[in-house]
Amino acid sequence: MNIKMKRILSCLMVICMVLGLCACGKKGQTEEKEQGELADAGYDIDAMEVEETTVKLYHRINADGGDAESEYFIRKINEWNEEDNGITIEPVFIMKETDYLDRLSTDIASGDAPDIFMQYGGTNCLDYVESDIVLNLEPYFDADQDWYNGIVKANWNMVDYERYGHEGIYGAPWSAFELLLYYNEEYLSKCNLEVPKSWEELEHCCEVLKENGYQPFLVGEADNYRYGHLLSAMAVKSYGPDFENQLADRKYTYESPEIVKLIQEIKDMQDKGYFGENVLSVDVNAERSYFGAGDCAFMIDLSRGGALLSDSECFKNQTIHAAKIPYFDAKYEKDNMGGASQNYFVCTMNKSVNQIKASLKVVKWLTSQGFVDELVKEYANTYSVIPSEGIIDNYMFDECNELMSQTEAYVAELAQASTNTAELTVVRNALQLLGSGSSAEDVSKEIMDNLANYE
Repeated sequence: MNIKMKRILSCLMVICMVLGLCACGKKGQTEEKEQGELADAGYDIDAMEVEETTVKLYHRINADGGDAESEYFIRKINEWNEEDNGITIEPVFIMKETDYLDRLSTDIASGDAPDIFMQYGGTNCLDYVESDIVLNLEPYFDADQDWYNGIVKANWNMVDYERYGHEGIYGAPWSAFELLLYYNEEYLSKCNLEVPKSWEELEHCCEVLKENGYQPFLVGEADNYRYGHLLSAMAVKSYGPDFENQLADRKYTYESPEIVKLIQEIKDMQDKGYFGENVLSVDVNAERSYFGAGDCAFMIDLSRGGALLSDSECFKNQTIHAAKIPYFDAKYEKDNMGGASQNYFVCTMNKSVNQIKASLKVVKWLTSQGFVDELVKEYANTYSVIPSEGIIDNYMFDECNELMSQTEAYVAELAQASTNTAELTVVRNALQLLGSGSSAEDVSKEIMDNLANYE
């Protein structure tokens, strides 16, 4: 049995354990009484009275600091605990994704669940919603419209489970991203080119840039999510935001002409040298360094450009800027890959009413404008929480946020709409084969053959 299959079976075992725990927990007069007491407390979080308690918070952060975002979290939680307000936050910070998700699922399965945990939402948390171990936050947002309206409208999609048959909002969006096209205006100007709005215009720019001695892109596909992100953005820009669900429902497959066509577009860009000579030898950090140093004209990357590029020479000269990913169909110009990449969930499994009320107060604090305003001053990332206008002097941060405010609908990476937890890795790994010469048809077949192993 391969490692991936073992991981799937492990996840299934965890789900079964969770369902068993929840089935026991939901029965009996004790839990019914506690649910009644929570409802009796009302939905005004600020007005809730809380007895002294500890709230365990799980988040993907470097426990020892070392980066601006992690340092900020550690400092703010220490400040909270020093206030002696009756709620002590006990953080569990794990940065590596696989280690974090393993710890979270294991602790939930054992019954030692955190009070608050960060997760990506969507199908990643569907089992938790169906098992009734995360709190429906919709009544609390309804009771506090300032809190609700302080979060980017398009970013509710990953915590709104209506499309899965569950009414309610089960998480509070926090960090956010959109895949954007970064460009060097100096190079475009020298070649008499405009910022491309369509994919056809982007291809034309790449051709002209190459003819004039400028490298269009240097893609870091050594990190396999680069083509995965790109394919997802191309799909929504071609077929709209409903396509990911149609793919998940297998109305389309990865061997459908619609997908093969997009994979071929990536291959064509690569084969023409627009993406660099050897994409598998470049990682994402090198890609960002090359772009920031002016070694290429374009980069497709996350909307945290104000943070990732702020130390680069081109940023200091203000010659690099952000734009929307070029569209294939103009009617999907304002739809894109992105949304709330991290969300906070309040766990109710084996939790007292007092713990849940305390968790609500902590979540509201973490997703407040004040919390994020202080953070972006130190790390100019984009967040679901809308920062105060003019909070920092960072032109790229302002550009990214402005572009995100124009977006009408977000979708996650294509594979994340699927309930097959292996699909994301399968698709990303298969797309890397383009870097070693495989055809679009070969990549599509590789995806379908590997997915068959998990069905």
